[in-house]
Amino acid sequence: MMRMIRALVVLALAGGMCSCSSFRLNPWARPAKEAKTVEPVAAAAAAPPEELPAPPLICKRTPAPIKVDGRREALWDYGIAVTRFFVPPRCTEPLSKTEVTCLWDDKALYVFFQAQDKDVWSDLLERDASTYLNDVLEFFIAYGDSDDELQYVNFEINALGTIYDAYSPRWKLRNMGQRWKHWNCLDLKVAVTVQGTLNDYRDEDQGWTLEMAIPFASLPWMQERAQPRVGEEWRAHFARGDYSVYLPEGRELSSTTPFTRVNFHQADKFQPLYFQQ
Repeated sequence: MMRMIRALVVLALAGGMCSCSSFRLNPWARPAKEAKTVEPVAAAAAAPPEELPAPPLICKRTPAPIKVDGRREALWDYGIAVTRFFVPPRCTEPLSKTEVTCLWDDKALYVFFQAQDKDVWSDLLERDASTYLNDVLEFFIAYGDSDDELQYVNFEINALGTIYDAYSPRWKLRNMGQRWKHWNCLDLKVAVTVQGTLNDYRDEDQGWTLEMAIPFASLPWMQERAQPRVGEEWRAHFARGDYSVYLPEGRELSSTTPFTRVNFHQADKFQPLYFQQ
């Protein structure tokens, strides 16, 4: 009887009577035809990075004056915090958590970063030094009538409060950072506080904060008016570079824009920034 059952199973498989594709006599066998049908299903399940939307950024008008001292006051709760950052180029979730909020008034655009960081590290002190080689928090703002005409400024501040600021009159001008960093944002205010011990990896820090005030009058495209209109749209994104002995590769880059290339200067990919009352 057992021989007869085995014979029937063999005949059924040979004649194509088994329609269950998960059935295997040899669990390691993987026919080429089956691989072609499985792979597209798996690919369709996860949206490619280029399909991720760039969420808009909302900058609300502050109800009271802001004191730039690097400490979070209750006034910042009035703004809309951004907590979702992406690691390029796969747009994965970063290990280093960051939160950022922006506000504005008649004179300036204000930004507050809170960065979780077990190993706060920075050693550059000179204005316009390569602060992106340290722990750094970055803010990019762009303005223009079309993608091709976008001009932008970028601010890259390390955990010592060292400022790198630059202006590019057209974002597609390549490899000219050495030239554009000679622009300085007049009356820029920056304050940093560290929750932990700076430059000592032997203890675990909590993180660091950055508070900024960027005068509208210092922005190149704001020379003929005092402040943006309510509802006006600019482009922007917030970014971070974290160097830490606690990270698997020792460094992690992240941004609020889901870039699919490791380049934070793609102004045409920046998020819309709306000024609200």
